Amino acid sequence: MRGKRDTRKRILDSAIAVFGAKSFHKATVRDIARGAGLGIGTIYSYFPSKEAVLLVLIADGFAELSEILRRSIEGIDSPLEKLRKFTWTFLGFFEENRSFGCIVYLVMPIKEWSEAESFHAMREPQRILVRIVREGQERGFFRQDIDLNVLVYTYFGGLGRIIAHREIDLDQPSLLAYFPDFYEITLRGIAD
Repeated sequence: MRGKRDTRKRILDSAIAVFGAKSFHKATVRDIARGAGLGIGTIYSYFPSKEAVLLVLIADGFAELSEILRRSIEGIDSPLEKLRKFTWTFLGFFEENRSFGCIVYLVMPIKEWSEAESFHAMREPQRILVRIVREGQERGFFRQDIDLNVLVYTYFGGLGRIIAHREIDLDQPSLLAYFPDFYEITLRGIAD
């Protein structure tokens, strides 16, 4: 079983490197196989297509991000501090995983992705944010009249735009340089 997990990891590690370097559309299964040091047949025995590899990469990446986000706010009492830590951790994750950010925010067509199972993995960070805001509302930190759907679209849309723009314009600063202003703008919009 460990051998299968190791092989799967090698395939996914190679794929994220290849997709990040060549772009998903120019990459081939042969490129992934070469990067993983495997034959093409081995790739196909794990994944039926390059698209399937991409969807698993996204699902796994968001599962990892969700766990990191949960741990980052564990033990924090203040909803304000939870929101601050959540935002910092989210940006930090994409700072450390630039190829993943490129795949998520520049490569994956939203229509195809929204129909895939991996789309549900992306929703977990949204659920964590909603729990933070609801707690803040219950405790009087955040406004009661916030439409949580609009908040989720605005918050993650803004973060996604920052991440995508940085990938397009490589002269942009670290994602974490955007943190103070993004957090302040978010907080001003929801604070009671």
